[in-house]
Amino acid sequence: MLLRKAEVDIKLAEYAISSEGNPTNDENMIDMAAFHVQQAIEKTLKHILRTEAGISETDKGYKTHDLVSLILMIEEKTDFVVPDGLKEIASDVTGWEASSRYGGSYTGILNEIRQAIDLYKELKEEIGKPE
Repeated sequence: MLLRKAEVDIKLAEYAISSEGNPTNDENMIDMAAFHVQQAIEKTLKHILRTEAGISETDKGYKTHDLVSLILMIEEKTDFVVPDGLKEIASDVTGWEASSRYGGSYTGILNEIRQAIDLYKELKEEIGKPE
C-alpha cells in the first residue's frame, strides 16, 4: 500500500516538472513536486521499516516526516542498506514536506528535485534486491 502511494507521489512530481504538466514552469507546481518527492521517499522508508523491522504506525519514531530519523531507524533495526546519495540529501529533502506547501523559504529547484527522484528510484531498486 505505501509503495503504491509512493509511486503515485513520484508520478505526480514528474508530471509537475514536465513540460506537459507545467509548460510555464510555475513555481507553485515545482514546489508541489518537491512535496510529492519527499512524501514518496518517506513512504518508501516507512515501508522498509514495516517489512524489515516490523515497525508500525504506533511505534515510537514512526510518525515523523524526518527522513534522516527514518534512515537512522532503518540502519539501527535492519540490515537494509539505504543508498549513500539518499542519506546525503535526506536532511534537505525533509524540509520540502512543509516548506513547499506552506510558502516557507524553499522554492523547488528542478535539478534537486530530479536528483531526489533518481535517488527514490535507486531506493526502490534496493528493495527488490535479494540479500
